[in-house]
Amino acid sequence: MRAVLKRGMVVLASLAGLGLVCGSASAVNVCGPITVNTTWTVANSPYVLTCDVRVLAGATLTIDPGVTVQFPQNMALIAEGGVINAIGTAANQINFASTNATLPGAGLRVQGGQIDARRANFTSLQSGISLVCCGNPFNPPLNVDHCNFTGNQAGISGYTTPVSTISNSYFSNNAVAAGQAYQIYTFCTFQANTAAFNFAESVTLEDCEIAGNTTGVSSPTGNSMIARRCHFHGNQLAMERVTHIERCLIEFNEVGVRISTPYMAFFQCNNFQLNDAWNVEMNTGSTISAPNNWWGTTSTSAIDAGIKDGFDQVGLGFLQYATPLSGDWTETSTCACTVPVITSWSPDETKYVGQTATFSVIASATGAPSYQWKRNNVALTNNGHFSGVTTPTMMVNNIYDPGSGPGWTDAGAYTCVVSNVCGTVESVAMNLTVQVCAADFNMSGIVSIQDLFDFLGAYFAGCP
Repeated sequence: MRAVLKRGMVVLASLAGLGLVCGSASAVNVCGPITVNTTWTVANSPYVLTCDVRVLAGATLTIDPGVTVQFPQNMALIAEGGVINAIGTAANQINFASTNATLPGAGLRVQGGQIDARRANFTSLQSGISLVCCGNPFNPPLNVDHCNFTGNQAGISGYTTPVSTISNSYFSNNAVAAGQAYQIYTFCTFQANTAAFNFAESVTLEDCEIAGNTTGVSSPTGNSMIARRCHFHGNQLAMERVTHIERCLIEFNEVGVRISTPYMAFFQCNNFQLNDAWNVEMNTGSTISAPNNWWGTTSTSAIDAGIKDGFDQVGLGFLQYATPLSGDWTETSTCACTVPVITSWSPDETKYVGQTATFSVIASATGAPSYQWKRNNVALTNNGHFSGVTTPTMMVNNIYDPGSGPGWTDAGAYTCVVSNVCGTVESVAMNLTVQVCAADFNMSGIVSIQDLFDFLGAYFAGCP
């Protein structure tokens, strides 16, 4: 949502350490570095950038539900070592938009920091969120959930590590919806973009809908490109150079899959049907094995008619589709699997600072599951403090005191996402409450004789 700025608005004074923050009846102008924890409130919304705003290491910018942030041409809001938390609600979403759609602002940027965006809209920006490699090796740089990216030059662009997670989000009418690398998209919709993904590598799509785009998913090399349980329909080209395609429905596209690289590693248990020109178009001299797919028919001549390969053009390789499935993959024993079911999980925990918390789940499924633990909806990585984050049992080692450690507390809601080739389920929240041990007077995480000396020192100094 774009608010109209009143003419004659004057930029007021700067606040030390917070960036330039100025107010008027219609907007608050912001500019410069943020070095201490800061909150942008709906009462002062909209916030208008008059230069780049950079959230530096050690600082967190919290953007409240219902806030609008406006970007003049080329202006950016950057997590430059710091943290941006933009968490809206279903009723009060956060809005990020250019002040002029024909002169777009740069948008949000991760540059050594972290962004957590939920229930937010990104409109008419150069890039809704851009990622600049590289950042903190332990913390996920970007978490996006239930966000809308509309009319941007790019919805999400660039890359950084570790892997970013984007879920339950909608991308429409962008030049390029998303990419470039080290990202996982789950339950997202990509509709009416020029390209849903272009020049992408190391991207995983799971349970996504890709519809009505000029190009669905394209990669220059196919490196670690994965599509599982996705629905591709109504695209001119659904996929090109995607190395792992499994349990997808690919229908009503001009071309379903174009194979332009010899690195097609896994290509089975998919449904190909009613694609206008080709279900599969070979654009390489290599021969590719693609058994155990359903082609909408049991007639080999009809299957052949939907595949462009060496039988149609000299110099092309061959697609070896035998043995084809006899029906929809969901109905065949060859591709049988079941969505995981979590049968038990740990109770809530209350722990003292310095102790260890352990959470676990038990899941059953046909088809071996994988595990990913999350804290407050943000995927965790193994870094010594957290261990076992991709196993059924996860540990929080040497629990941080609220406000200590890396500027946060370990208290929160822990969940485990259990996935296999057939689907994904997330556990209920297992809550960790953190208490400070009164005997640990200096809050070092260890009860020792030093605590007694520190207590006596405070007592004789008159500390109440």
